[in-house]
Amino acid sequence: MERLSACPLNCFDGCSLLATVAGGRLVDLRGNPDHPITRGQICGRGRGLLLRHRHPKRLTRPLKRVGDRFVPVPWETALDEIAERIRAAIDRFGPTAILYSYDYASGGLLPLLEERLWNRLGGMTETVSTLCWSAGLEAQRLDLGGARTSDPALLPLAKGIVLWGRNAATTNVHLLPFLRQARAQGSRLVHINPMPSPLDREADLVVRVRPGGDGPLAVAAAQALLERGAFDRTFVTHHAAGFEAYRAAVLAADRAALLRAADVDEETFARLVDVFATPPVRAILGYGLQRYRLGGATVRAIDALIALTGSVGRPGGGVDYAHTALGESIAAHRITRPDWRRAYRTVTRAGQADEIPRLDPPPAILYVARANPLAQAPQADRLRDVYRSIPTKIVVDFFLTETAAVADYVLPAADNFEQADIYVSSMWHGYIQYGEALVPPPGEAKPERWIVRELARRLGAADAFRESDEAFWRLALDDRMTEADWQALFTRGFVRLVPERIAWEKRTFATPDGRFHFAVPPWAERTALAAEAPEAGGPRRYRLLSVHPRRSLHGQHRFFAARPPAPVAYLAPEALAREGIAPGARVVLTDGRARVEVAAAALPGLHPEAIVVEEGVTPGINALTPSGLADLGRGSTQYEAFVRIAPLRPDERDKTIREEALG
Repeated sequence: MERLSACPLNCFDGCSLLATVAGGRLVDLRGNPDHPITRGQICGRGRGLLLRHRHPKRLTRPLKRVGDRFVPVPWETALDEIAERIRAAIDRFGPTAILYSYDYASGGLLPLLEERLWNRLGGMTETVSTLCWSAGLEAQRLDLGGARTSDPALLPLAKGIVLWGRNAATTNVHLLPFLRQARAQGSRLVHINPMPSPLDREADLVVRVRPGGDGPLAVAAAQALLERGAFDRTFVTHHAAGFEAYRAAVLAADRAALLRAADVDEETFARLVDVFATPPVRAILGYGLQRYRLGGATVRAIDALIALTGSVGRPGGGVDYAHTALGESIAAHRITRPDWRRAYRTVTRAGQADEIPRLDPPPAILYVARANPLAQAPQADRLRDVYRSIPTKIVVDFFLTETAAVADYVLPAADNFEQADIYVSSMWHGYIQYGEALVPPPGEAKPERWIVRELARRLGAADAFRESDEAFWRLALDDRMTEADWQALFTRGFVRLVPERIAWEKRTFATPDGRFHFAVPPWAERTALAAEAPEAGGPRRYRLLSVHPRRSLHGQHRFFAARPPAPVAYLAPEALAREGIAPGARVVLTDGRARVEVAAAALPGLHPEAIVVEEGVTPGINALTPSGLADLGRGSTQYEAFVRIAPLRPDERDKTIREEALG
C-alpha cells in the first residue's frame, strides 16, 4: 500500500515522497511523480532515509549516564529526573539557565513545540543564526528586503544562467532538469566555483575562482559593465538607491588587483562579462561563497552585479540565493509564543565555543534536538569541553552521536515515517509537503512532540499543549490556506504556499523605501584585497573547504551511508605533486593548534590553493574550522580556515584527533 510521505531534510529540494507499507513495515520509498518541482525523483540522501529508519543501531530506549557508561532507564524515570533538574535550574538561575541547542535536521512544523515549552517556562538561551546561510540572508535583506527565488520553470527565459558557488549536482539535483531544458533552448550556462562539478561538462564557461575571490570577481564584472555602459539605466534610476556612490567606488577600483584576488585571467573574464552584458541573467548562488569574513559583502556584490544588468524582477532573471518566502508564510510565532518570555538570550551556532563560557549565569541545562553540534559546529574540540562543563545535558536523537556521547540523558526519537507532520524544508521552491505516520517507532522511541508534552505535564505547563497536532498546524497555516488547500495537502501530499512565480516582479522591494540598495563593496579599497594566500616559500598553507557531502546532508547519514575506509582530503594533482604526497597516503592537516588525520586524494580541476573535505562525515575536521562570525547576519566563517598538510609519521598516529566510539 502506497501512502504519502515527505523528506524532512533541510535542503534546497524538499521532496514529496510515496512510501510503500506492507505487513506493518516500510518497505520502499519513491518520489511523488505529481510534484511539479521534484517530479518523482529523489536523491541519495532521500533514499538514505529508508536506511536510517531501518538501521540496527537506532536508539530504542532512554539512556542515562551512570559514571562513564550509559544504562537504559524507563521513560518515567528519565522524564521525572529531567523535569526535576529543569525546575531546579529555573528556580535558581531563571529560565535562561536552559540552553536550547537545535538545528534544522527536520523541516517539520511540530518540532516548534520545543520552543513553545521553553517560552511557556519563561524563556531560554537559544542558539541562533546558522552554519549555512546567515550572512547571505542578511545581505539580501539589506539589498532587496528578503531572499526570494523565481520559479525554476522560468529558467529557459534567461539568456545566461550563472551557477555561482552552487554545485547543483550534489546539493540541488532537482534543478538539473530545468537547467538542461534551458540549455536546450539556448541559455548559456556558466559555472563559477573553486571546485569541479559534473556540470562543468555541460557549461559554456567554467570559472575556477580562487576560494574567497567571488566578491572581487563580481566587482570587476560590474566595473566592466559600467565602463561599457551596459547597465539598465531605468532600473538604477527608478528602482534603486545608492547607485551613484556604488558606481564611483566600483569605477575607481583596481581591475588588475581584483582579478588577481579572484585568480581569473583576462580571456576568461571577458567571456564572463559578455554573459552579464546579455540580460536577462539568472545567478543561482550556493552557500560556500558566504562562509568567509566578508561573506555578506560577497552576496551584496553579486546582488548588485545582477541588479546592474536589470535582470532582477524580470522573467528568467534574478539572483537566487534562498526562498525564505516559504518560511515567512508560516505563522510560527503562534506555535512558539515568544510573547510568553520573561527572559531571553542567544548564542550563535557558529560561535558557541567562544560565547557559552561568557554567559552569566552559565547554563545549567543543555537540551539538544535535531542537531549534532560536536560534528558540525566550528572549534568542535573546544565545544566538547564547553558542553561537558554544563551540569545536565539532554540529547534527543536517533543514534548515539558525538553530542549524545557527552550527554547525561539520551532520549530516542521517532523519525519522519513514524509521526505525521507538515514540512516546510525547501530553500528553493514554494511548496510545503505532508507526511503521514506510517509505522510505529522502534522499541520505546517517541516523537519529539510526545517528549515535550510529557515534560510540560511534569513542569506545570500542560495548559499550553492541549491542542491537537492538526490544531497547531492550523495555527501556523490557516492565514495562507483555504479548506481546499488543506484537502489537497492531505490527499495529494503537497500544496503551493507561495504563489508568486517571479521574484520582485513589480520591482517594488521589501526594503524600507521599496528600492533595491546598492552597497559600496569593500574590495573597491586595496586593503580588502590583501586576502591571505599561500606563502611563496616554506610550508604552504591551503584554504580548507569543508563542503556538503555527496552522500549525506551534513552528518545525518554517516552512521549508515557507504563511506570510504578513511576520511579523505582532496587536493589538486599539482598540489599533491608539489607536496610530494602520493594519492592514498595518510596525511595530517593542522592549523598549528589541532590536527586531523585523513587520506590524501587527487581532485583534478580543484583550485590549487584549496583542500576539500566533506563536513559532517570527516571526524574531527571541525576542530580546524574557526568560530569567528561573518560581517553580516552572525554567519559562520568556516572557510577562513588555513591548514598545512604533511605526511603522517608513525609516531604521530596517537596525536591526531580520532573518531569517538559511538556504539
